[in-house]
Amino acid sequence: MPECHQLTRSLIERARRASTATNRVDTDAIERLVRWTAGASGSPPAIKWIASPTEAFDRLRRLNSSELGTRLAALWRVKRSCLPCNEEAFERPFRVRQLASEILRPDDPDRMLMAPKLRAISEARPAGASPTELRRERAACFNIGWLETSLPAVATESICAIEALLVLGAEPGSHAVRDRLRTFEAYELGLLATWEARTEIIWVPSTPLSRSS
Repeated sequence: MPECHQLTRSLIERARRASTATNRVDTDAIERLVRWTAGASGSPPAIKWIASPTEAFDRLRRLNSSELGTRLAALWRVKRSCLPCNEEAFERPFRVRQLASEILRPDDPDRMLMAPKLRAISEARPAGASPTELRRERAACFNIGWLETSLPAVATESICAIEALLVLGAEPGSHAVRDRLRTFEAYELGLLATWEARTEIIWVPSTPLSRSS
């Protein structure tokens, strides 16, 4: 364990447990968390739970451009913090990020989320799609990617950002720290990924759902 704040150490241990958890996802707890987070920006989002990234992609692919919208994924975005300029203080968040990445392995779910897009493009070629149709398929996959957020990736970033904030002197109960804690907690509760379309937000759990959605 690298040198870090007590809160960061506890998050790393929670990340270890969450990364190997097999319990069913509590969708109600996640929805309460995210509705509270999104409340400041307007109406609560319409939520659609879907079992897998492939099913989520297939649903999004059936939406037209106005239903998809053009905005970037923003639900999990928080204001970036200034990194510590002191070399020793900079090293702490860096080492924390390395450890969090080893535990949460964000590249693995990223590959899982990319697979349906690659499949769609691959299937369009032998189906006799014209160059224009292939470009349209690639553009659609690209647009869906802009709506997508991988929770293991943002949870990794949240742990690192929390350590950086604490090194800079932020209090564990500050708004900046709490904003990043909510992102980590959504992952901890079992959320794998979201897609923020204009008409709905599609959510995919990391393990089976605990209720019908």
